[in-house]
Amino acid sequence: MTHTAQDKIVTKPTALVVGGSGALGSAICRRLAEEGYTLFVTYRSSVAAVEELRRELVDVDVHPIPLDLQDRTSIERSVAEVNRLTSHLSSLIFASGVSIDQPFIFNTRADEWENVIKTETLGFIHLASFALPLLRAHGNASIISIGTFATHLYVSGDALSAVPKAAIEMMTRALAKEEGRYGIRANCVAPGILNAGLGAKMQEEIHDPSVWEAQRQRVPMRRFGEAKEVADAVAFLASERASYISGQTIVVDGGLHV
Repeated sequence: MTHTAQDKIVTKPTALVVGGSGALGSAICRRLAEEGYTLFVTYRSSVAAVEELRRELVDVDVHPIPLDLQDRTSIERSVAEVNRLTSHLSSLIFASGVSIDQPFIFNTRADEWENVIKTETLGFIHLASFALPLLRAHGNASIISIGTFATHLYVSGDALSAVPKAAIEMMTRALAKEEGRYGIRANCVAPGILNAGLGAKMQEEIHDPSVWEAQRQRVPMRRFGEAKEVADAVAFLASERASYISGQTIVVDGGLHV
């Protein structure tokens, strides 16, 4: 379909959800759909998951956007496509992650480090840089990155997740400091162990069940989190209800990091 300037989406809040085809990202999309957002949802190798989400959210405009976070040109093209479809961007939500194991640092390969740094850290930095003009054009926009509780309570073997996300968290704070004058708020949501996405995969494939049960008992609420609970925090930070909150990290981990 060809879009003209008159076709641009201007009446509804808009969100670019990076990683929106994953378990956590799709939960975020569903929650934002409840708030009436038009959604731009990225995918890397397969559009099938986004198409499924579009069929599910029949009352919401869902636009698949191809994106390779390790390719700076691809990032620029993806933001340009969003710009072609809408004159502003209400929210940029970075919920992308890399499927990883939990090796100790001594056993972590160089290519594993390069993969998470290029995809997550540099991917977020380039994406935010390209998206800033669209966010500034909105004038009351938000950037929300998904981090991890492990930047606040490190768990041995979690460096591949915690290290790149620590940089993302710092970049988010820097954006809050520098872009607040343009009406842009930037915050981070740091999930704990979830029964979804990578968290669920790790529970199935890594460590004995007794290890996970011990972890569960360390959580003050005695359970792991659900994707919807993280999505609720994201929706709050994207909304006017959080209009004076910026530069913060909300840790959604049932108190595990305390």
